[in-house]
Amino acid sequence: MSANQLMSIMQDVVVFVTVVETGSFTSAAHKLGSTPSAVSRQVSRLEDALELRLLERSTRSLRLNATGEKVFAHCKSVLDSAHDVLDIAEQARGEPSGRLSIGVPKAYGAQVLRRVVPPFLKAHPTVEVQLVVTDRTLDPHYDDIDAVVTITDQPIEGLVAARLGVVRSLLCASPQYIAEYGKPEHPKDLERLECLSLGENVTDHIWTLKKGDETVTVETSGRYIVNHTEIRMDAVRQGFGIGLFPDFTVNAQLKQGTVVTVLDDWSMVGKYQGSVNLQYPRSRHISPKLRAFVDFATRQLGHQS
Repeated sequence: MSANQLMSIMQDVVVFVTVVETGSFTSAAHKLGSTPSAVSRQVSRLEDALELRLLERSTRSLRLNATGEKVFAHCKSVLDSAHDVLDIAEQARGEPSGRLSIGVPKAYGAQVLRRVVPPFLKAHPTVEVQLVVTDRTLDPHYDDIDAVVTITDQPIEGLVAARLGVVRSLLCASPQYIAEYGKPEHPKDLERLECLSLGENVTDHIWTLKKGDETVTVETSGRYIVNHTEIRMDAVRQGFGIGLFPDFTVNAQLKQGTVVTVLDDWSMVGKYQGSVNLQYPRSRHISPKLRAFVDFATRQLGHQS
């Protein structure tokens, strides 16, 4: 294949890799700012140029065939190398610059990371920061972002993880609620009390707690179900029961005495807690803007570890 032919298929290679990574023509089109029909045509054009069938198509799914898997691996390597070239160029310029996109969970973004970004921008006037605030699990490899904040003891495999701190889940109630209904002394006591669950899935009302070698799972119930931290806290303050919160969201209320913690000698088991990690793809040439933010964020927040 001549150099001119290689140049003509490179855009189609990008589209092909995006289709495989996102899982559909529609998702790839959304990511690329195109249309599903245009994306499909570009993949077909690549197949015609290579004289190979790469994808098996059906009305419900796409999948790589054996040849397509080999071609995809090489195409992905080419694009990764192209990203490395851009990172090398940015490193050569030395000064962090350009747009840095970071995915972050809603509550952590609103109450923690928002305090880090403004001073970082002041320190690096040629950098732009885009926060993608969502509780959907993002991955830099597939979501076209530079880094993602994860709160888990099992970081995304294959990504570098710079530790920013630790989040614990706390059970909180208002002093008035405790005075009226009593303070739980054991997790089983939660079964007789009103508890506020998130309601995001059918098991959110089932809580598991651990103390030493003892692990207890309880099925809680309550009349108020809400997956918004501030609304849930307002309900707890008004005496609607016991709620579960990441510790960074309740520090102010605990200091003010509007809520108190319960079952302090027990630890919650499950999601929304664990190590806070700033994760990004492994590369020999990390861009100066990402390196600068990693260093800045770990300095600002690392004391929480």
